[in-house]
Amino acid sequence: MQQILHAVFLACSVFFFFSSSNLLAAPPRTVVCPSDQELLQFLESEQKPSASLLPPSVSIAEGFTPGTTEKAGAIENVQGAVLVIHQGGTSAYRLKQNLPIFNGDTLITAPTSRVTMRLTDDSQLTLTANSKLVIDQAVYQSETGHRDTKLQLLLGRLRTIVSKVTGPSSFRIKTPNVVAGVRGTDFLLAVGPSLHSPSDLMTVLLTGGGGSRVELIGDTGNSVLVGPLSIASAALDCGVCPSLQIGNSTLNMLHNLAPELDFKGFWQVQLFLDDGKKLKADPTYQLKELINKPDENDKIVSPHAP
Repeated sequence: MQQILHAVFLACSVFFFFSSSNLLAAPPRTVVCPSDQELLQFLESEQKPSASLLPPSVSIAEGFTPGTTEKAGAIENVQGAVLVIHQGGTSAYRLKQNLPIFNGDTLITAPTSRVTMRLTDDSQLTLTANSKLVIDQAVYQSETGHRDTKLQLLLGRLRTIVSKVTGPSSFRIKTPNVVAGVRGTDFLLAVGPSLHSPSDLMTVLLTGGGGSRVELIGDTGNSVLVGPLSIASAALDCGVCPSLQIGNSTLNMLHNLAPELDFKGFWQVQLFLDDGKKLKADPTYQLKELINKPDENDKIVSPHAP
């Protein structure tokens, strides 16, 4: 009997808690969505970590020892000091051009440093200064064209150009407060102290032209599909703010932050944007044409829900 009464008491307590949320629950957190100019300034700022990005249990070793997991890609270019820690390792190695990277690797860039890498599926990534990236897995099966890539951007800025594959594709990047499900082409993610609450982290997404589309899924469960030439953000426990379409400012920002990944598509789009006659005739012409213009990578299958 005591057990039955105890169960009834718990059930009533739970009911009272949910039915009296206006009395017991904490007030909802106010969501303040930054303006496009605030977000662009955030992207331009190089994040300065409050502590070393290198774990205290890890020491820098001479030379390079390959990882024991499956190869994820290779380094194309290094500027400054860039370290890699293999999965489960206690040593960090300095990365150089043409060295391999592996599933489970953690990459750390020092101030004024950057690294460009190419994954096995031919996607390209540039990690800028004061950044930390984990390659959870980058699996590509050339026979079937199947891709399954999972990355974690813990701090800093990462520009990515996702390649086209012929099979099913899942390409996701997780940050402290969002999962970015990539649907095509060229974009940049940045993680740093929140503009309105510096003790928290926020994530900002910038998309390029053509078929660039990324779905942002926030830690509150809401999601926003961000189309080409747009910017969006998410703060801790606040979900994803609506995306803002800002036009060719996105292309200039992508070029300024990671020019290594500029490709002929960028210059084609830039020339299109500089077509003064069409722009004067209809100020919205550039956006309509770019949004409606298909991109070969737009056929990438939407990623699975996290």
